[in-house]
Amino acid sequence: MTQLILRPNADASYTQFPNITPPALETEELYVNGRTSAGRDQWTKVGNSPYLNAIDDINRIETNVKNALDGDYEFQDTSQNKLLNAVYIDIYCKTVGNEQIGVYFLDIDDGIFYLAFVASPTTSYAWHSSADQKARLSSPAKINGTKIYVQHVVVGGATVTTIDCARVRVVWQNPTTHYDKVDEDPSDEDATRIYTHSTATTVYIDTFNKPASGIPLGATIDSIRVYRRHKSIATEGGYHGKSRSYIKKGADESGGAYQSGQNSYLNVYDEWTINPWTGLPWTIAEVDALEIGVQAYTGYDPTFGTYTVLMVTQVWILIVYTLPVGVIPRRKLLGVGK
Repeated sequence: MTQLILRPNADASYTQFPNITPPALETEELYVNGRTSAGRDQWTKVGNSPYLNAIDDINRIETNVKNALDGDYEFQDTSQNKLLNAVYIDIYCKTVGNEQIGVYFLDIDDGIFYLAFVASPTTSYAWHSSADQKARLSSPAKINGTKIYVQHVVVGGATVTTIDCARVRVVWQNPTTHYDKVDEDPSDEDATRIYTHSTATTVYIDTFNKPASGIPLGATIDSIRVYRRHKSIATEGGYHGKSRSYIKKGADESGGAYQSGQNSYLNVYDEWTINPWTGLPWTIAEVDALEIGVQAYTGYDPTFGTYTVLMVTQVWILIVYTLPVGVIPRRKLLGVGK
């Protein structure tokens, strides 16, 4: 007998799982990590440079001087290179009176500082944010190269205005496909996964296409196993979410036996030794046409009224077949295995 493993390479008929990791949108926060005065050094500094690198009310800048400027503040670099969804500039600030703060950012392409927004703080610290600045901060290089300076805009009187922290907030767009969350080998565990709803026991199905098997004509399909690597952390009462392997061919669908996820990831499978819709041995064409996947639901603990999601980090199919006499296994032709 010869064994062949195939992994998902595209989403298929069902992409019902409501949650994926990483999520479709992922936020990265880049905080101040440096400062150069650039002739703008008119706010009082409290604590240690670079002053605006954390929410602590220990290191900060403050002023009661009209139109006082301060900068330039640099930020941590991003290491991401995904599709940009949005870029925001935020400051964490407060004021005693009716003051405003203008926040300007650098576009490294033309060397000009542009007004990001004007903040209107209150007497308590809070984050104040710009509109999306993706039009100018349009790449990782431009995000990494930007700086900001601030201007104290006096509206109602020269009272003390304080900034405690500043950051660039980048929203990245991740692929929304599901197959690439369960196709890796070896498993990346929680780094990529699909999972069920956190507060409902709805049943979900995800199915995936896979590469053609390339099994030689005349071979006999002995069985198929569809594996999934799943996890469901127990509730207080010991309840888990459950999953089962799932196959689909055209309008025909079949699921295996539900098994509970455990507190750590575990490989489980369901096996079909014959075609469940015809009652006959599998043909190569039928196996090649299969969508493989998983069906699952969240566990509910009626005693405590709590839920536990079912997570899946890998799906694959193991095809076991027997070659006609005299045919060399595909693995040997490829120089793989024994």
